[in-house]
Amino acid sequence: MLLNLFMADLCRSCRPIIELNGITFTEKITSQPCHVRVNREQLFRALEKLLYNAPDFTPADGEIKLSLQADEDFACIVVSDTGCGISEEDLPHIFRRSFTTRGDRGGQGLGLAITRDIIMEHEGRIEVESEEGRGSTFTIVLPIVCN
Repeated sequence: MLLNLFMADLCRSCRPIIELNGITFTEKITSQPCHVRVNREQLFRALEKLLYNAPDFTPADGEIKLSLQADEDFACIVVSDTGCGISEEDLPHIFRRSFTTRGDRGGQGLGLAITRDIIMEHEGRIEVESEEGRGSTFTIVLPIVCN
């Protein structure tokens, strides 16, 4: 699958819902062709979970960015926000099933666990960097395949 086109479609699909919350949504997709071997629906589901999770933790005047970068071997999808961030204490647990920081606001703690599982099934990895009060950045790395 050509990841560049997939990402453009994903942005068109998710933008209205994100911006409905008053959040700025920006995208930056490399023009370098990125071919990956993935299940389109599963990857869409994983990224949708990240993109729809971010507004819950980002203020109305905040920003969510989606980007695609690549080198010879790997495609990197980055989702970042200017939200409340994740505490150092919680960071090691966020990909664990049933772990949630939402408290009374709902949520079953499955979204990030499902996202991680989908990415791992596609021989990729997901990493997170976060600082309380400054936001979070999730990076998904997938192997590039030759045409």
